Amino acid sequence: MGYFDYSREPKSDIAFVDMKSFYASVECVERGLHPLKTSLCVMSRADNSVGLILASSPMFKKVFGKANVGRAYDLPFDIKTRKFSYYNAKKQGLRTDPTYVRFIEDWARVTVIVPPRMDKYIAVNMEIQRISRIMAVQMIFILIQLMKALLI
Repeated sequence: MGYFDYSREPKSDIAFVDMKSFYASVECVERGLHPLKTSLCVMSRADNSVGLILASSPMFKKVFGKANVGRAYDLPFDIKTRKFSYYNAKKQGLRTDPTYVRFIEDWARVTVIVPPRMDKYIAVNMEIQRISRIMAVQMIFILIQLMKALLI
């Protein structure tokens, strides 16, 4: 494999917007829920135990110790009953004491599990890009005005 000379590549300034847990955040906002405080999971086949976790909110990740792209059967609770799964817990080496079981079941009951809506995520992303372009133009205008003021 050859050496890649980055000095020959075009240079530009790039603004990066981190849209934390984007699909899950869109779903929370659509429901009037706080994206950072709500336990929400976007899951394909949310109606059965073989569903794929496509996205999850930061709270979901924190409570259940799961990242994006996992399976429903890897959760420490049954997604239909919202009861603690001793089988899954044992398989994953999780605690099974009554305090932990109650903690998981309490969070499982309030966790929102939704199917993916890719058209919605694309539409929201496009709107964010549109707003970003407008803001970029406004920022350039402000910077030009500031530079003019400093040069006078």
